Amino acid sequence: MKHLILTCTLLSVFCFPTQSEAQQKPVVEIISVKRVGNTVEFGLISATPFYMGNNAYVLYIGNKRFHISEQSTSEDQKGHLKFFIPLHTFNKLKEGQAIYLSYGFVSENEAMDMEQGSKDDMNRQWSLGKFSKKLLTQ
Repeated sequence: MKHLILTCTLLSVFCFPTQSEAQQKPVVEIISVKRVGNTVEFGLISATPFYMGNNAYVLYIGNKRFHISEQSTSEDQKGHLKFFIPLHTFNKLKEGQAIYLSYGFVSENEAMDMEQGSKDDMNRQWSLGKFSKKLLTQ
């Protein structure tokens, strides 16, 4: 009986291995910020496709949130995401404010702790640096 238990245990370890290493969330970076008419397109890139499910991605700059976005449908560019910010709103954003991306809306309390949330591989939140109007290219 002991041999049977040992054999079953060894088979389960070698035939059905579990993931021993935590999966890291993909890195997300700002790739472009450009004006198109009265809108600013805020482009993000990831080495892996952005997950699209029942939630939406939300871009936070300071205490403002932006959720109107578009993901590329091209197979080789599914890691591209654009947010659309009205120019008059962009011009009112303050220098040095933190920029975050989240998958889904976060509450006001959660928004205050997005820096910590962005460090957790289990959270779908990313810190993207500090806002500057110098990011805008023509």
